[in-house]
Amino acid sequence: MNSFPTTLTTMRRASCVAGIVAVCIMVGPASAQDCEAEPAWLVPPDTPYLEIADSPWLAEEGWGYFWLDNFEMGYVMTPGLTMSADPGYVRAPGTFTDSVDGDDGVIDGSGAEGHSYHAMYTDTGGVWLLIEFDPEYLEVLPTHVGFVWTDGLEGAELIVEVFDLERTPMDARSVHFGNAAYTGSTAEDRFIGVSHPDGIAGVRLTTTDGGLEIDHVQYGFMPECPSDTNGDRRIDMVDLLTVLSAWGPCECCPADLDGDQSVGFTDLLEVLSAWGACS
Repeated sequence: MNSFPTTLTTMRRASCVAGIVAVCIMVGPASAQDCEAEPAWLVPPDTPYLEIADSPWLAEEGWGYFWLDNFEMGYVMTPGLTMSADPGYVRAPGTFTDSVDGDDGVIDGSGAEGHSYHAMYTDTGGVWLLIEFDPEYLEVLPTHVGFVWTDGLEGAELIVEVFDLERTPMDARSVHFGNAAYTGSTAEDRFIGVSHPDGIAGVRLTTTDGGLEIDHVQYGFMPECPSDTNGDRRIDMVDLLTVLSAWGPCECCPADLDGDQSVGFTDLLEVLSAWGACS
């Protein structure tokens, strides 16, 4: 199984790279906090991901950068992204290809006419697939990473691991998406995403049996919104009420904006001074 390098340099972003969705903005790495954040996983309800409009992140505002690679150029083309498997490759259109349905221009229940990334089955059992990010090129690691699972062996377990700035595992999730179809059907295609404010260095996918096929690898950097207690990138009455209702000693709670393990006037003033949408 592939292993990550042991060191990673955290860098300040001072420029922007154009992409499918990009915003030029001056940002820096997330600041250290007394209470460490946990990865937040996004596995939407049991509905298929059939086209780019199904991305749960594409329409969000406030990105420092956002990229989505659908492999339709026949290779990995978005900046700072490396895909690897043993063996692994971008799969061209064909009978056994399982791309996101709409990548060929029409949603018709088949992904055979698009491209995908395929980790090929070997006789050793399961496979691994690694999604890595280059901090020197991107200048700041993505806070959000997602992909669309499009094919895998029926009954096989898919383990998704996420790695932090030190290239050590932060968390993992196990899902079962496989089915008996292997000729490009798309009704079973599902999105899996994970976010962490301190940045994500890589995601490793491992199957217990059979091969693995994914598409629409997407990643972006969302600058912090420090006074936002509920993650909607707005400072409003919801955040004010959150602070007031948690008043007093409060260990590692969202309303403790200054990290002193207590909710008080400092936190209240932070909400009031940041009122409105996060820039």
